Amino acid sequence: MTCTDCHDPHNSTNPFNLKGVSVKATCTRCHMEYQGPFVYEHADVTEDCTNCHKPHGSPNDNLLQVAQPFLCMQCHAGHHGQLSTQGT
Repeated sequence: MTCTDCHDPHNSTNPFNLKGVSVKATCTRCHMEYQGPFVYEHADVTEDCTNCHKPHGSPNDNLLQVAQPFLCMQCHAGHHGQLSTQGT
């Protein structure tokens, strides 16, 4: 990969000079399997891939911002060993 796979150095109308109209549009040019729509779509996936991924490199698997399970736990509480208090 090179910079110009995602960035257009002559495009001054788009933030970060991306080739797509948004970050997600730029990413799904190559990663079409994540374009959607999906029946059970995660909200962050519909907004911006960089909510979870670092496109310029990461020491974590799949270029994740933070290693699993800590990435998900930043927004989602753990579910193991918790008792439900709904309906009481």
